[in-house]
Amino acid sequence: MSTLISSNIAPAPSLSILDVGHGSCCVVTDGRSTVLVDTGPGAPILEYLLESGIRELDTVVLSHADSDHIEGLTSLLASNKFSVRRVMLNSDASKDSRVWGNLAYEIDQRRRNQTLEFTSQLREGDIVELPGTDVELSIVAPRDRIVITGPGATDADGRRLTSNSLSAVILVRAQGRSYAILTGDLDEVGLFHLVDTGQDLRSDVLVFPHHGGTAGGAPRSSEEFAYQLTRMVQPAAVVFSMGRGRYSNPRPEIIQGVRRAVPAVRIACTQLSERCAIEVPDVGPTHLLPIYSRGSQSRSCCAGTVRIVLTAVGDVQPRAEGHAAFIASATETPLCRQATI
Repeated sequence: MSTLISSNIAPAPSLSILDVGHGSCCVVTDGRSTVLVDTGPGAPILEYLLESGIRELDTVVLSHADSDHIEGLTSLLASNKFSVRRVMLNSDASKDSRVWGNLAYEIDQRRRNQTLEFTSQLREGDIVELPGTDVELSIVAPRDRIVITGPGATDADGRRLTSNSLSAVILVRAQGRSYAILTGDLDEVGLFHLVDTGQDLRSDVLVFPHHGGTAGGAPRSSEEFAYQLTRMVQPAAVVFSMGRGRYSNPRPEIIQGVRRAVPAVRIACTQLSERCAIEVPDVGPTHLLPIYSRGSQSRSCCAGTVRIVLTAVGDVQPRAEGHAAFIASATETPLCRQATI
């Protein structure tokens, strides 16, 4: 006798690191409840949500004020196709961009119309829950002392604080396990303060900051940053959310630092770096997940959108085997396959 499965049963909760090109957007959902961490550079998040049939968002968390992390939220709020219940961010007086100003306007309008809850403080110790599940997003940075001080000031040791220093760092947990750590655009000063808090930040997957670019400017300091961060997290996989042709990411020194810390770690870039392949493949890859990836039509994906199932340890998709076969066939100088020096 066959058993009917009710269509009312929600799928397993998952975290998707979307291929949005150069930018960052992560979606935590079980098909009923949805939390976004950053919203990428505009249209991609709308395309993903429409394709996935998601119209209601419980919470949007913005790690910091850079346009490639926040622009999509302005589009979401301006659209009549989606509802957003709550937005959480840290205000940033150092930002004077058109995108930041437009977002402030949209949030203000909806807050005054009582259609949106708004939290302007986001710091260590805050918890965001995925309603109806045991999934929680735990904010582990920034700490109070640098939130109070703010971008543009200096910390107690004379280090200059930037928007990236105050970037939110978030552990995605389920069933008592840390499945992923989302690092926004954390920089060296922010990493110093994060380490200083003494928290256990080990996690299965590290979503790397800066889209694989430099952290402190010079290659040596960037390699050391990557080494310290990866050693602290001890991930099985590191994901770079990056766009082909932007800033020639990921940087070789970043990969070197990651590999020094965890030699056997899996490295997955959402799009195919020009450092790894001068030309895109003639034929589109077959290993991509059947969900939105911005680079799929131009054949510029590498791993594409990466999905982590939050109920199964080690369930990171696309599978490592298919991804590795694509890298072997489509790249001439894959950074992720180079040995450490």
